[in-house]
Amino acid sequence: MTKRDYDDVPGTYVLDSRQYRKGYNLNMLLMTLNKAECRAEFGVDEQAYIDKFKITPEQCEAVLNRDYLAMLKLGAN
Repeated sequence: MTKRDYDDVPGTYVLDSRQYRKGYNLNMLLMTLNKAECRAEFGVDEQAYIDKFKITPEQCEAVLNRDYLAMLKLGAN
């Protein structure tokens, strides 16, 4: 992977094309939660809802743990 001049800025998680591709499915999951019916379905069985999306195990863990910083690091915007 090509190193970019902004890769080492302390305390930032830049959303560039690499991060966007990495977090695409995670963002699709998170965007569905803007709808009340999706939040209700998520609330019934979080894992079953998450399983509908092709996210990584690390992204899944971040969502289940409500680890927002981890989600950002894993490509969420």
